[in-house]
Amino acid sequence: MKTKGRYLVFLSILFCSIAHGQYESLRSEILATDSFNRAYPREKIFLHLDRPYYNLKDTIWIKGYILSATDLTAMDSSQLVYIDILDNSGQVIKRSSVYSAAGIFFANLGLSETDFKQGVYWLRTHTQFMRNYGDSVFPLTRFAIIGSGNPDWEIALGKVGVAEGKFFLQASLLPATGQTFNREEVSLVLKAKNKTLLRQKVTTGLDGQLTLQEPLPEMGNVQQLQLQLSVGRDFSMQVPVYVQEKLELDLQFLPEGGTLIAGQRQRLGFKAINSAGRGVDVKGQIENEQGSVVAQFTSVHKGMGLVWFSPEAGVRYTAVLDDGRRFALPPAQQSGTRLQVDNDPASDSLVVWVDASADMQNKPYFFRASSHGISCAMGVIRTKSQPSRVAIAKSAFPSGISRFTLFDEKGMPLNERSTLIWHRDTLQIELTTHKPTYGNRDSVSVTVQVRNAAGEPVVGSFSLAVIDTGRVLPAPYADNILSHMLLSSELKGAIEDPAYYFTDPAPEAVEALLLTQGWVQYPQAFTKPVYPYEKQFSVTGKVTNLLNKPVKGSALTLLGKDGRFGSFITQTTTDEKGRFTFNDFPLFNTDTVGMLIKASNRKGKQFGIGIELDLPRQPGAPASPMPAFARLDIAYDTAVSVQLQQKANLYRGLRRERGYLPEVIVKSRLRVKGSKNLNEDREADQTITEAMLEKDAKEELLYILNRDVKGFNRSTFPKSNIQTYKVNGDFAVFVIDGFNINRNYEPTSPSPTAFVDYLNDYLKYIRVEEVVGIEVLTSPGNTFVYENEFNLRPEGGYRYAFIEITTRSGNGAFYKSLPGTYLYKPTAPVTGKLFYSPRYTSKETDLTILDYRSTLFWKPDIITDEQGQAQLSFYTSDSKTGYLMIIQGTDMIGGVGVKSRVLKK
Repeated sequence: MKTKGRYLVFLSILFCSIAHGQYESLRSEILATDSFNRAYPREKIFLHLDRPYYNLKDTIWIKGYILSATDLTAMDSSQLVYIDILDNSGQVIKRSSVYSAAGIFFANLGLSETDFKQGVYWLRTHTQFMRNYGDSVFPLTRFAIIGSGNPDWEIALGKVGVAEGKFFLQASLLPATGQTFNREEVSLVLKAKNKTLLRQKVTTGLDGQLTLQEPLPEMGNVQQLQLQLSVGRDFSMQVPVYVQEKLELDLQFLPEGGTLIAGQRQRLGFKAINSAGRGVDVKGQIENEQGSVVAQFTSVHKGMGLVWFSPEAGVRYTAVLDDGRRFALPPAQQSGTRLQVDNDPASDSLVVWVDASADMQNKPYFFRASSHGISCAMGVIRTKSQPSRVAIAKSAFPSGISRFTLFDEKGMPLNERSTLIWHRDTLQIELTTHKPTYGNRDSVSVTVQVRNAAGEPVVGSFSLAVIDTGRVLPAPYADNILSHMLLSSELKGAIEDPAYYFTDPAPEAVEALLLTQGWVQYPQAFTKPVYPYEKQFSVTGKVTNLLNKPVKGSALTLLGKDGRFGSFITQTTTDEKGRFTFNDFPLFNTDTVGMLIKASNRKGKQFGIGIELDLPRQPGAPASPMPAFARLDIAYDTAVSVQLQQKANLYRGLRRERGYLPEVIVKSRLRVKGSKNLNEDREADQTITEAMLEKDAKEELLYILNRDVKGFNRSTFPKSNIQTYKVNGDFAVFVIDGFNINRNYEPTSPSPTAFVDYLNDYLKYIRVEEVVGIEVLTSPGNTFVYENEFNLRPEGGYRYAFIEITTRSGNGAFYKSLPGTYLYKPTAPVTGKLFYSPRYTSKETDLTILDYRSTLFWKPDIITDEQGQAQLSFYTSDSKTGYLMIIQGTDMIGGVGVKSRVLKK
């Protein structure tokens, strides 16, 4: 989308109409703002996920695109991207960071049972530079966890709800193995808060089908119920159920341009939503105080629509729906201005109308039309007794949201209006397979062909996901790179079915959306950004002495740990102001990066030395609440998704095939949220949870260890008087948020208590209120992985016990009591892993290990050649249903495109 020439040609013509000196300062300010937005264009980020639904223990595969809001070209200004996972309340559950290059980044996020449960979540993505615009520009990408990770059963909901006083359910009970089974008994409990409305046991058919319709007792005004479905003792699933007719309705009317003026015929947008936040189609009429009908209205899409009428001064108007519900309209004002924009899809021009009440006529008003924060047209319009009309060619605007603003002589905006202009200049993508249908474990070859709007082949970067439609059924109008870049990223709040507006929308649907949806504000000032572009990951800070004075020439060493096996070391010295910077880091392979920073004075001593880091302040919960309609979607998502757990059977088969050791007997089934326990299933011999610690919040951690850890005591090393801690006679190794603090000990005194004193600096510094949980690992099955991790081998008849301590911050090993030492756990950028796609090359492949992958293939790094082509290949699975291929991407110079195609079996 090349727009610079378009802007310059149009502005050179329109400037000639600016003849009023009082607007010269406003024009200059707008032009300066244009220059600022060109120099520092807002970054837009879009995430392409492999699928919208996941099970616990799954991995989310992501490709991200960073494009300029000005012209949708790829941006390389920010090279660090932050991805947060938020729950439905907006709380941050997990933070991660990745590197970006040329506006492209990759990520993979694991969904552990410790951190997540069934429900709706959001990926919030941003760069530091985007924080200059507030968190409303951070894209929220929705995903759902719909399964509990149970290896034996899954319930797929077809229909569930309450209507006319009856509960109805259609569902299927599905075994993970994909085999047929005998009739199974399913327990069903339906509750309204603490009141049980229905309790019943239902037996499935031989095909696993469940069908139920039962009358319910009087529920009052309850809008949401809770349904629990159980199979035996090992499987349970809970979903919300909504009483549709009890959901409250809100209907709002918003005048075009923001002002409803008496005596003038105006267009109003309206939007009807229920208390679940979803658009509800409505039909009705507008009545005056006498009950006379002055206009009729019908929504065109998702409860939104348009209506025209001429309000009278001093008259109250009411919208009356066909079901009798009534809603007041905003009162008409006797004085004001009116801005109307007619955007006929069949016309090559926009028509702008400016009108005013009698007392505000014969005055000059300043008009500005902009797109993506850059002016496309501006000038002075003088209102008269008749509305002023201005026609503007659509070619003056790039594709996307354009905004029109009317200012008074003081530069204050009086009216604003936005509209969508789409030149259909998107990339055209074709997916061609080498045959029409495929069997199980069949090889698929795909040719990707990409052309621009002129039909010319283009080089670009694309990502492709192939998913099993029997397990994952994406919403047909979910946000994609096209709808996001041109629409969603320009509007505030969530949009239902954003891609709908780029298919074949109903007449007036786009205008109804833009009359009722708020939009993102671009900066009107042209000061230097507070948050600069972030080019690399760095650790910065300063070194001070006992008097808090900077220490010049202090030598610093940073010892780093990347996951279980990676390690690195780097050094630097402070400048004249005591400042230091570490930025020479390797590529990180895990999100469990830890750093120990040590500083010393010019004499090599650490006494009297302190380290202060410039800790990055990441955004917390969003300022605006999470989108309401998406918060309530989990039941409906489950209804359209048959997310089988058959891959659990695949994993079991692989374990047998590869000779895995028998699983260790679990000693403690309690779990600690955020724990860095190295054992595969977070196994521990003793677990002290947060709930067990609540009453001792102000106590020292050491107090709890002495009191609650079985066999914990202070003792000595063999044949020595050097003191240490033990658990049941085994030497205690303390691991705080994944850091082995024992290993960082350096003798500073010959005292036999020096080592214990060092440990106590940690154990007495940390308060119980900072601790999420404590896990004690003593049995050989649980300590084995720790001994390998820390290169510890039992010798001389003694063994090791490991105490894993998890803190709220995840940075609990940091403390300031040790001079010249700082332990730090950053949100370091992680290098993405490769997606595993099996290759079936032998007819003798073990068919008892069934392949039921939800994501068959994920290819985020597709680059088309000069002919606009790329060749791909993958294998189908054992699924009996078909597959869906979804490809999205950019040519890096302003073009974006998306394409989906069904792959038949």
